[in-house]
Amino acid sequence: MNNINSRHIKNKIITHFNHFSKRKFTSDFLPDHLTYTIPKYSKNPKDFDFPWLIGGAPFLELKARFIPEQIFVRSMTPKSEVLKHLFKVYRGILLACSENDYEFLKEYIEPIFCDKLISKLEEFKLRKYTIEVVEDMKANKGFKMFPEMHLYDCVVLKGIYIDRSKNGQETDYSVCNDIEEMGFVSYIPGYLSDPNNFKTKQQAEEKLYSGEFRNIVFRSYCMFKCGLKIFIYDRFGNKIFDYPANYNFNHAAVFECQMIPPPPFKSFSQMETYTEWIAKHKFGIWKMIDLDNWMKGNPYFINNS
Repeated sequence: MNNINSRHIKNKIITHFNHFSKRKFTSDFLPDHLTYTIPKYSKNPKDFDFPWLIGGAPFLELKARFIPEQIFVRSMTPKSEVLKHLFKVYRGILLACSENDYEFLKEYIEPIFCDKLISKLEEFKLRKYTIEVVEDMKANKGFKMFPEMHLYDCVVLKGIYIDRSKNGQETDYSVCNDIEEMGFVSYIPGYLSDPNNFKTKQQAEEKLYSGEFRNIVFRSYCMFKCGLKIFIYDRFGNKIFDYPANYNFNHAAVFECQMIPPPPFKSFSQMETYTEWIAKHKFGIWKMIDLDNWMKGNPYFINNS
């Protein structure tokens, strides 16, 4: 196994990415609002709490949905380029965990997920644990495994923030769900149904244009398979877990980015459909939302009760 040059990998990460069937699923890895039958897969031991399945994640079949596909087409962004970028972010996050590079983690991970991960890394430091990321040079039947990257599902969401702490509670929204056919879910804030918020033009513009109502979030479900392995050692240099013989090297990562809206029309004579407006959005900065289902999908709403 070879140690990875983390600085070399991290220097490749670009903050702004501008140039750009029916198989059984596990319910733990599902996009929101979907239901499938549940096969068995190996979960981590109860005493090992970390975003890394030591048996590997189950393989998930690829799906295509209309609005996410339209965004790729209209932005002339190849999926392969998005995947390459997200894979670099994925590797960089693993390496940042091994080096306690919290600045990097805060830049590329959603805040709720990041806080939980940093808390776990601090716990490891108190226990004097060390994390090592290595590449198994014999992962593919005795040979080096070249990375496989799959974008197995995409969903477009409207009306919420990527930073979960900025969203209200689930009861504050109405949901318009067209995920199966269109790959689109709209969360409509309750304040839009209150006429008191629209007594003046200024109030109306603040609610319609300044809040989360027009936010578009692109959510990508990725499957990465490569020779990377994480090892965690206790203060005496002993491994705190071993990989099973059937480790499949698959890991499931979820990413989101805040989409950049198109410029508004300057003439009332120009018209477009709602779908066309959404499809004109451009990709923004990507954040990792979950890894190997450690955050249970990282729900958009925090229960403050």
